[in-house]
Amino acid sequence: MHFKIDKELVAQRFSRSLETYEDNAIVQREMADTLIMMLSNTGNTSYSNCLEIGAGTGLLSRSLINHFIFNNLYINDLVKTFDTSKFPGNNIIEAWGDIETLQFNTLFDLIISGATLQWIEDKSAFIYKLRQMLSPKGILAFSTFGPANFQEIRTLTNQGLSYPTLDKWEKMLEGFTIKSAETYQRTLYFESPSLVLAHMRDTGVNGLTRSKMSRFELRRLIDGYEQFKTPHGYALTYEPLIIVAKKEA
Repeated sequence: MHFKIDKELVAQRFSRSLETYEDNAIVQREMADTLIMMLSNTGNTSYSNCLEIGAGTGLLSRSLINHFIFNNLYINDLVKTFDTSKFPGNNIIEAWGDIETLQFNTLFDLIISGATLQWIEDKSAFIYKLRQMLSPKGILAFSTFGPANFQEIRTLTNQGLSYPTLDKWEKMLEGFTIKSAETYQRTLYFESPSLVLAHMRDTGVNGLTRSKMSRFELRRLIDGYEQFKTPHGYALTYEPLIIVAKKEA
């Protein structure tokens, strides 16, 4: 079942997980490292105007600042998530709010986003908007997730976000030349189904429905998770998907 994304709820759940996110965001940290490496491979080391979408706790922001030089770095998320004064000596411009409705009066030569675009409702329209926001030959670099992401939870609940395949993303990137793209599966293992659910809560990715599970629903989910028990523990699948693309002039 595909849900209409409740942006207010997403903001609430991520805000609650800010203290626990980085300790638990194992896969997201790997994705950020890979995204920076793929971006570095384009050969660009400096950018005039960069926009980071979905900055969260600043996990990707810190790596960006360590690896590249910017005249202006615009930091965006639904709500203010960290203090940009942590990065002295950098011209950081705060741009908090819903990126789907925000307007900017500048063009960017880099737009980057780590593990965020899965929360965008109309991804094709959003990619078109980002293309309009990029300068000629500007770069769009992002990570998100593929259709196998959280397949265990989706099997048990019939709920989840829309995760397009790499092929579908490539079709949406009309007007771009894809410089590099990769997707892979990464499975984490936990000692119990309850710890799987705690991991999802602590990384803020459980922001789909406002209603809490009843005891019966929770018990049914935990009992059903037994089918995903392996010799390594209870499995939770991630499918990172990472793309770096250049706008065609």
